[in-house]
Amino acid sequence: MQIRRWTGNRSARRHPSRFVSGGPQVFANQRRAELGRFDRRHGESHLQPPLMQAQSCHSGARSGNETCHYNVSLLEVFYTCLRPTRKPSAAIANEKINMLNTIVHGTPTEEPTLLIAHGLYGSGRNWGAVSKHLSANRQVVAVDMRNHGSSPRSSDNSYPAMASDLADVAESVGAPVNLLGHSMGGKASMVLALTRPELISRLILVDIAPVAYNHSQIQYVDAMKAVDLDQVTRRSDADKLLAQSVEAPALRAFFLQSLEFGDSGARWRLNLDVLGREMPKIVGFPSIEGRFDGPTIFITGETSDYLIDDYWPRIRALFPNATQEVIAGAGHWVHAEALKPFVVCAESFLQRTNIT
Repeated sequence: MQIRRWTGNRSARRHPSRFVSGGPQVFANQRRAELGRFDRRHGESHLQPPLMQAQSCHSGARSGNETCHYNVSLLEVFYTCLRPTRKPSAAIANEKINMLNTIVHGTPTEEPTLLIAHGLYGSGRNWGAVSKHLSANRQVVAVDMRNHGSSPRSSDNSYPAMASDLADVAESVGAPVNLLGHSMGGKASMVLALTRPELISRLILVDIAPVAYNHSQIQYVDAMKAVDLDQVTRRSDADKLLAQSVEAPALRAFFLQSLEFGDSGARWRLNLDVLGREMPKIVGFPSIEGRFDGPTIFITGETSDYLIDDYWPRIRALFPNATQEVIAGAGHWVHAEALKPFVVCAESFLQRTNIT
């Protein structure tokens, strides 16, 4: 297994198992070239204030490689995604659900379609900026996972069920597809790759590991359910009520993307009852004996603890061709906190030809 990283910074010292392919200076030069190509292709205007500003680029103390840190307002990033959307079906399916809601960017090309699966409490539109950039060379299809956004509701939010949903979408757009999954969506993507490997060409897993975590996200279900929607006529009303239990403005902005307004008032575009009840399955990971031998990359945030060295034996057993890229200065929401480096990393992986 090959794992790439930037040495000479905090990430390198905390993750000694990673190495630089071709040497630190070669990797640094490649990274600068990739960033330059990104700027010429998309234009700096897409990434400058208010979404992202390059604050500093400094040479690593030990290796001389360059690490760029970005100052990102998550509040601004999340609110840029707010726009009207279709209402989800009210039907609850205990077994097979109808096709997931999809948001399509670009048109089909010779490249495999890129399918994007978001994380818990998210939606496909959270990935609008990433989808737009990555659709330059391929069609990108971002889904609303079951019990999220405009997708059907179900009493089952297990990973086998979510993987089956993704399989349906993959087959509908033309398999094999490239699959990108973040957090909960990353676990569902792993289950699909392990059980239906013929549907997947390349796999991008964002800040997640195939393990059961000790933490829970149930507190946010409780926080959203505690908001008295009868008192909410605008998003700022909900923000004030949510602030009583969720201190971080960026998290509140993220959750409020799933609040919609209609003739009957405000409502959450999340099946909070089921998500709360299924939380042990969501933070867990099913026992699977399969293996995915295709190209796989784990893109992680430097400040996140969702993927630590202790998890690599399990990763190697399931994904023997896995590599890793650590995004400097980013946390769990890598794609929102470091959009430009994330897109460059994902595009580089999708275009790479020397992958076995």
